[in-house]
Amino acid sequence: MSKITVSLVGGKKAVFALSRLSVLKRQDVKRAVNEAALQIQRLAKNRVTVDTGGLRSSIGMTAFADGMTHEIGTNVVYAPYVEFGTTPHTEFIYPRFKKALRFKIGRVWIFAKRVRNVPHAARPFLYPAWEIGKAWLLADLKRVFNRGAR
Repeated sequence: MSKITVSLVGGKKAVFALSRLSVLKRQDVKRAVNEAALQIQRLAKNRVTVDTGGLRSSIGMTAFADGMTHEIGTNVVYAPYVEFGTTPHTEFIYPRFKKALRFKIGRVWIFAKRVRNVPHAARPFLYPAWEIGKAWLLADLKRVFNRGAR
């Protein structure tokens, strides 16, 4: 599955601090994390380029039992190539079947024996969605913690 992994800096201290939260605060944090995960999934689906729709429909979210961990990604093999782009190959590609390189231009059929792979520009969808969702989550968490500080 193509995914973005996020590590919590100061993990043990953060986990200890979260364990000391009141039940209501913990529920608010879980709600904020869940809403951010849904937002990131929505943004990724909206940002991805669509040809057949297979990549967009494969973007999913898994919520883990703790309620504060979510995994958002896709299991489509070509997703990293869309996200990060490709580089050109220096060698040629030779097809196994003759029909693989048959093109019709106007009324003329053209048959190629070999082709050079061209690079494809990156069209990021998951990482930008994470960046936007992260900012949204941090703002929501600040609201949650500032509410109880008064």
